[in-house]
Amino acid sequence: MRVYRLSHRLALQRNPHPFIPTPGQARWNSAGVRVAYTSEHPALVAMEILAYWHNYPTLSGYRLFSLTLPDGSVEHVPTTIDIHDYAQTRPFGDLWVREARSLALAVPSVVVPLSTNYLINPAHAGFANLTYTDHGEFAYDGRVQNLLATAQTHKGPGGQERE
Repeated sequence: MRVYRLSHRLALQRNPHPFIPTPGQARWNSAGVRVAYTSEHPALVAMEILAYWHNYPTLSGYRLFSLTLPDGSVEHVPTTIDIHDYAQTRPFGDLWVREARSLALAVPSVVVPLSTNYLINPAHAGFANLTYTDHGEFAYDGRVQNLLATAQTHKGPGGQERE
């Protein structure tokens, strides 16, 4: 199974390996726990970035990467986990990383229903055997860039409506 990740040039300057992220907090991990978020398709990974448009001054500077997950290396999150409840998702993801139960964890996308993201555990023993492909610069279409520019002129920090 091939998975995709967008990495910004600034992140790649700090660490040139696109699948070893900074240990920042996210939906499936607490601060200090490294998890690389990937998606089943380049379009989904692009939508996941767009969900946080208010955090970025521009959508430029990204590169698209992919890697192939070996058969049997993916665990699926239980359907009993409420993916909208950080009190459930973060402890589950943190434990998954600590126990190194699998190289990847399949989780439902919150941004695009019926789609799947794959968390990669860079601390897992199988991670060292992975090779990734650099597909080059990733550019959002000008219409998407214009949409972001328009939204930024009408919204303040955090996506709040300007008065």
